[in-house]
Amino acid sequence: MTDLEKIRNKPELLKTMESQTEEMILVAVKQDGMLLQYAWFQSDEIVDAAITQNGLALQWVWDQNEAICLKAVKQNWEALQFVQEQTYAMCVRAIDQSCYAIQFVRNQSVSLILRALLKFRKQVGSNPQKWIRYKEFLKPEFRLATPHLAMRKAVAECTDAGTLCMVLLRFPEMEDAITKKWRGNSLEHTLQTLHDACSTT
Repeated sequence: MTDLEKIRNKPELLKTMESQTEEMILVAVKQDGMLLQYAWFQSDEIVDAAITQNGLALQWVWDQNEAICLKAVKQNWEALQFVQEQTYAMCVRAIDQSCYAIQFVRNQSVSLILRALLKFRKQVGSNPQKWIRYKEFLKPEFRLATPHLAMRKAVAECTDAGTLCMVLLRFPEMEDAITKKWRGNSLEHTLQTLHDACSTT
């Protein structure tokens, strides 16, 4: 049996192979992306295969780029913790999968915090015990007594029209917390103002 056949049958043998070929590595990481850590070299194809199989393999990628990081985060939101240069889009993608992704966001903008709070309310609800643990992931000024209070604070400080639209569509009662810049004389007027702001950016 050749080394390649051995890898096909038992990919973890890559760890102990005395010599590796690109094909052997590719076969192994297609079955278990985390085996990338034992690869002696990496090509774009190898990295892509590893990330496609398991986004957490990003921690073993030598040369990260935005496309591979986005792909890793899309495959597994927890990969965000291994992204060397996080972008807003990567953080949004992770938070849209799980509210708990906020713990890995290095630059917690108000907009990202608000998205995470929205996701928390959808994913978890208003469970006080879970909130006590969850709020520790947020910037100190948002660690308030309830998710509702934290969300009101974030709404008041948020300047991203798209995020505010998402909030109002789900929680219309938050309209009074929105800065006067966006607020209209009715919910519909406020939503239209926010929509118009999104269209011009």
